[in-house]
Amino acid sequence: MATVTCSVCKTPGIDDSLLLCPSCQVFLAGVAEEAPVAIETIHEAPVESPSEQTGACPRCGEHCPDDATTCHRCGAPVASQGSRADISSVRLHLPNGGTVGIKPGDVVVIGRDSPDARIADGLERFHGVSREHARLAVRTSEVTLVDLRSTNGTKVDGRAASDVPLSLAPGQHEIRLGKAAVLTVDVLGKGQA
Repeated sequence: MATVTCSVCKTPGIDDSLLLCPSCQVFLAGVAEEAPVAIETIHEAPVESPSEQTGACPRCGEHCPDDATTCHRCGAPVASQGSRADISSVRLHLPNGGTVGIKPGDVVVIGRDSPDARIADGLERFHGVSREHARLAVRTSEVTLVDLRSTNGTKVDGRAASDVPLSLAPGQHEIRLGKAAVLTVDVLGKGQA
């Protein structure tokens, strides 16, 4: 088993199949420790918390310029400072009519075997949906979705999602899991009901 060290909190020995650091919930760059990459020198100065660092890449934690749309280190999409919003909550509307509320700090697996029974029940009849199809991470500054190497793919508003976090701006978004399951996500900013 290959392992990685979190580039933000420096937690060593994390299984490289994980997308999020179990300690600080930052997306891992996925670089094995035995690979010749200097991941210990990503930040010149320590940061208090990944969620408090403005302009930080959601995947690797690298500080990005205010006008950047992609991280110059790992290429992941980042929201510019001007487009960052305070997220108050997210509502996930399932194909069976159910709704799941998600608050900042939560990471939700979307799929037929989701740990959240409401999500699993809402997707159980869709055999084109993988057991663990996608992951939705909600932070106070942004909401990201990644495809978990699903068999039939994930699309957000018609754009293919991958294992690189896709940032969802405040508003309503359509998530298509495979060809049949369609969910909607309402990303609500502060002051929105």
